[in-house]
Amino acid sequence: MTLLEKLRAKMQALTAEGRTLAAKDEPTDEEVGRMKAIQADLVAAEERQKALTDFSATLERMQSDDPIPATAGPAAGEPAGGYAIPRRRGRLQMFKGQAPGEQPPDVRAYRSGQFLLASLFGHPKARQFCRDHGMPLIFETDVGDRRFAVAGAAEAINTDGGFLVPEEMENAVLDYLEVYGLARRECEPVPMARDTKVQPNKTGRLTFYPVGEGVAGTVSQMAFGQIGLTARKWMCIAPYSSEIDEDSVISFADEVTRDAGEAAAATEDDCLINAAGLSTHHGINGIRNRLTAAAGLAGAIAAATAAHDTFAELDATDLQQAMSLHPNRAYNGAKWFCSQYALGATFQRLIAAAGGNTVANLVAGVPKQYLGYPIEITEAMPSGVATDYTGLAMILFGNMRMAAKFGSRRGMTVQLLKELYAASDQIALKFTERFDINVHGLGTTAATGTLTAVVGGSG
Repeated sequence: MTLLEKLRAKMQALTAEGRTLAAKDEPTDEEVGRMKAIQADLVAAEERQKALTDFSATLERMQSDDPIPATAGPAAGEPAGGYAIPRRRGRLQMFKGQAPGEQPPDVRAYRSGQFLLASLFGHPKARQFCRDHGMPLIFETDVGDRRFAVAGAAEAINTDGGFLVPEEMENAVLDYLEVYGLARRECEPVPMARDTKVQPNKTGRLTFYPVGEGVAGTVSQMAFGQIGLTARKWMCIAPYSSEIDEDSVISFADEVTRDAGEAAAATEDDCLINAAGLSTHHGINGIRNRLTAAAGLAGAIAAATAAHDTFAELDATDLQQAMSLHPNRAYNGAKWFCSQYALGATFQRLIAAAGGNTVANLVAGVPKQYLGYPIEITEAMPSGVATDYTGLAMILFGNMRMAAKFGSRRGMTVQLLKELYAASDQIALKFTERFDINVHGLGTTAATGTLTAVVGGSG
């Protein structure tokens, strides 16, 4: 057993002992003292583990059990990275564009593919490639209530963790999330260095008072509340073909990155819009669950015509009512939020039926904008063709950034599960990420918040 393994085993034992003591209703003075000693030992062990993992990462970069000479320099026609890129099959979907200081898309996809071969399949040449080009293999795992990163792991340590994906791959996923996902693009982003974070939130504003000559002024105080975020773990398991080789590594990296991005975007948007505060969404309480007629918030604005409870029935008056009751402070940056079906059945129907349209206008298409405000589309919003949405939010209007915070911990992980689909000659990849969403700006029963909802009528 290595020193690092012994240290992890000791920390697991201390954590177990600490949990046992903490579960007691009335611990003795001696037991309280032991809990303090365990806490000090865990902090010291964590610091020592970090020093060991940093040292292991340095050794990993400097030496190899099966050394392969690194490329001396780029040959003619090779990229600046100094290695030949296999011809890819088809157009890349996830690795696009090239920001200043960034490598070309093919190079980023190839590096991501080499990471997958090295971390998931233990490919010797790929592992050497990662060592030679600054991509340490770091396995992140949970031990008790704490998270640890183990550098240079040759394979998965347990089933509760995964290899941290390289920067090129994670950036591609994040770019995809911001384009195709609503939550990360529209909510206020809150980077989280730890699993929990408390953000101050202004609940009032300063006031100017009249003051006479020689009279003391009235003190105006800013009111603040607190918004808590806890980055919970989310997991996705997907099957892939087991026939992965050097020539297909770019296409494989692109496919894996796209699948992870699509799954993450759909999950995050569903949490923001539809979460009901249950364990299935880690306790997140979404917008539509709160802006309902039954909940009683002022921002749940019923359709002007009581019988309007489907998208085909909503009219301009229904939409304008949601706008008219919106607070003035949130109009700057306000948008409409709806499904693709609502866009066509409500907004584009109303625009096309308005006066002044020509054949040329209709052929050119209707823009995603209504009464001067952009329309954002998300699959998480309702899209029933004939569904009766009585008392339920159908379309949202307002400033999402002022209404919700999105907290995330950087560090998506991926792990190979070899046995799950072995009978069908497939492998399974497990992706994990950590995030939380706090919807805090929906107002009260007496005043609308920074988001209002067009709610189906009850006629």
